[in-house]
Amino acid sequence: MELDLSLCAGLDHRLGHNGARRSWPLSRSWPQWSSPISAIALAWVWFHQYQVVGRALPTESDEHPKIYSMKLWATNDVHAKSKFWYFLRKLKKFKKSNGQMLAINEIFKKNPTKKSEQR
Repeated sequence: MELDLSLCAGLDHRLGHNGARRSWPLSRSWPQWSSPISAIALAWVWFHQYQVVGRALPTESDEHPKIYSMKLWATNDVHAKSKFWYFLRKLKKFKKSNGQMLAINEIFKKNPTKKSEQR
């Protein structure tokens, strides 16, 4: 049984692949930490687009704080929230402990069967 690893271009250096396009027999010795199947599973990570909305916690001096919205690419909603607080901390002077998450929505394509335009 042969497995074509040319699809896993990013894992070439870890698997000892020299860049040539050829298939590796499964009988060859693989690194102890990995199998060819797990290497392929690592190569395919799907990103989703999320719209995350949050604000600073309301205080007596500011009962209606400014609302911030970001569109982010992440593998799941937990990573999207984390990225939101990371970027907001860099842009503005408040953290997750002083903030409030208002909404997190995944953004889907309007026409999933239609090919997207190249920019």
